[in-house]
Amino acid sequence: MNSIQLFVQNFINSTHAKLLWKASKMYLFWILLHWIAVQLYQYMCTPATFWGLLFGTAVATQMPHCRAALWVINHSSTIIRDMWLLLGGWMISQVVTNQE
Repeated sequence: MNSIQLFVQNFINSTHAKLLWKASKMYLFWILLHWIAVQLYQYMCTPATFWGLLFGTAVATQMPHCRAALWVINHSSTIIRDMWLLLGGWMISQVVTNQE
């Protein structure tokens, strides 16, 4: 077994890889939820017609399904941003910890 195969095998079996896979599943869940909410909001709340332009804001602010989709869009954006910040902080901590 060469060194690259050994490195990959050790990484797959490491706790970091398992933690990364768990975090990736959460990230993919939020990305999918965000995408679905955006598509539903666009389809149900702001149609691409002249009437959608005129009445889109009134419908989007009053209808419960539009408010729910907008809530999911806003909160999933915040969660996705925070996940990137968390990943960046974790990576920096790994670099700083391993240099000592």
